[in-house]
Amino acid sequence: KNTKHRKVNPMRKYMTIVVGAIIMAAAVNLIFEPLELVTGGFAGLGIVVKELTGHLWDGGIPVWLFMVMTNIPLFLIAIKLLGIKSMFNILLGTITYILALKFIPIYDFKIDDLLLASLVGGAISGAGLGLVFSASSSTGGTDLLATIIHGYKRHFSVPFILTVIDGSIILLGAMV
Repeated sequence: KNTKHRKVNPMRKYMTIVVGAIIMAAAVNLIFEPLELVTGGFAGLGIVVKELTGHLWDGGIPVWLFMVMTNIPLFLIAIKLLGIKSMFNILLGTITYILALKFIPIYDFKIDDLLLASLVGGAISGAGLGLVFSASSSTGGTDLLATIIHGYKRHFSVPFILTVIDGSIILLGAMV
């Protein structure tokens, strides 16, 4: 009866993380990547890297593979700083996001209005990220990087650091 001390059902929390990560990956593979729109986060940076490595690797380095390569060192640092116990939910979100990026097919809906596509993609991605955040988790990437930086630069807030990182990725994408 006392809602303060009621435990959240762990299975519900995990399912919220999984569903949110899958929704985020769907936005990347169905809207952002086919239209070569760059979103924030490591997925957006992965889209830029895919474009830049197209001449080295047939089609460029896949976004999901880039996410694996960049998240592994972040996790090792975060485990040292935050402890392994606090990393389980983030690991679940990250692995689900990467697997969904790998297995959801990249499909171009042939959307001509890029502004509308970016708004719809942002809304879908934001809904997925909102679900993940509501379960006190993240999908790794820039969220985790911002948390790590905040551990060393306490005078900057995590949202501020995240805004700078994601804004830089979007500017890089605009240049590419």
